[in-house]
Amino acid sequence: GTATSTASVPSVVGMNANEADSAITAVGLHVRERTASDPGGTVGQVFGQTPSAGTSVSKNSTVTIQVASKGATVKVPDVTNEPQGAATSALKAAGLKVVVNDQPSSAPNGTVTAQSPTAGSTANPGTTVTITVSSGAQTVAVPDVSGLSQQQATSILTEDGFQTQVQESSNSSVSPGDVIVTDPPAGTQERKGTTITVYVAAAQSTSTTTSSSSTTTTLIPTTLPTTGSTTSTTAPTGPPTSNP
Repeated sequence: GTATSTASVPSVVGMNANEADSAITAVGLHVRERTASDPGGTVGQVFGQTPSAGTSVSKNSTVTIQVASKGATVKVPDVTNEPQGAATSALKAAGLKVVVNDQPSSAPNGTVTAQSPTAGSTANPGTTVTITVSSGAQTVAVPDVSGLSQQQATSILTEDGFQTQVQESSNSSVSPGDVIVTDPPAGTQERKGTTITVYVAAAQSTSTTTSSSSTTTTLIPTTLPTTGSTTSTTAPTGPPTSNP
């Protein structure tokens, strides 16, 4: 035959089926598509062709392509920062299963903050993708750490997710180095990450007191936040200290 009656079979392995169809028909050949399982491939991708690339064939000949179908891997879509509903729909559309793990977060309530497997990775159809969904910022009750040592108190508060700052204050009914009270007081619901001020009894020789507030309590003769029932009910045994 003449040069115009033959065509060179293009290489289409690795293309998706539509791209392969276009490439083969562009050189005057026909396409027969067969779907088959390809454990290492991606659904919709060509993983085999007959005749092989570069073969010279008569025009209007048929090239058979093998397209990966069930049993092939799928690409995990990126659903982070998506609403839970949209994320679930996208994953199911890709042939994946979904498990939701709610977790407190600063992200908007109902928003996906993480996923496993990660976006762009390959997985078998039916693989379960775990998405972490924000349940909003969680509040935690401030624990009662009065009477504990400064180290114990800050450790407990840190474990509960709070930040801490320590201020010393003279107090005759609490041993030096131990906690008098906290601000916000014990039992208050606060967001994780809130800074809790821990008031610690100073050594008795220390005459200075904190003066960040003009409000004083009648139970603790120092300048501390008014905490009502959270303060000690034992009155100081020594003479009352007059405030400036």
